[in-house]
Amino acid sequence: MAVLVAYATRQGTVRGVAERVAELLRDQDVEVDLRRLSGYESLAEYDAVVLGSAVYSGAWLEEAAKFAARNATGLAGCPVWTFSVGRLCDVAELRLPLPAQDHRFFVLTAFEREVFRSAGRRCGGFRDWPEIDMWAYAIAENVARPLILTGRGYW
Repeated sequence: MAVLVAYATRQGTVRGVAERVAELLRDQDVEVDLRRLSGYESLAEYDAVVLGSAVYSGAWLEEAAKFAARNATGLAGCPVWTFSVGRLCDVAELRLPLPAQDHRFFVLTAFEREVFRSAGRRCGGFRDWPEIDMWAYAIAENVARPLILTGRGYW
């Protein structure tokens, strides 16, 4: 099964999560294509999608939302997992642009971001890597076994 792991980011925090998910899927013998969203992605060669975006003011970045809208039909026909990276205050406001098997919100607080930047480093170091790893392994388990389409999605 071929899986697209696609992401939208401004400062690199989402890329780190996407890279980790792709790496762990590959470790489980899943064929993975890791891509930063550019607007030209096609779903034709993929059996499943993991889609992530940074969240600002309760919304995904424009390129992620446009990808979801442009590929709505294709995404409805395959299993999709989504994740977001942002500040805790954005969780309550977040409206996802598509339904998913599972969605995870990985929190980056404003305090964490400022501490990280003041040390002269890029954002991305304050992830709960064990949680991300468990989520990626659960995705790998799902894509490795046959999926059954039900009225509520894939099982």
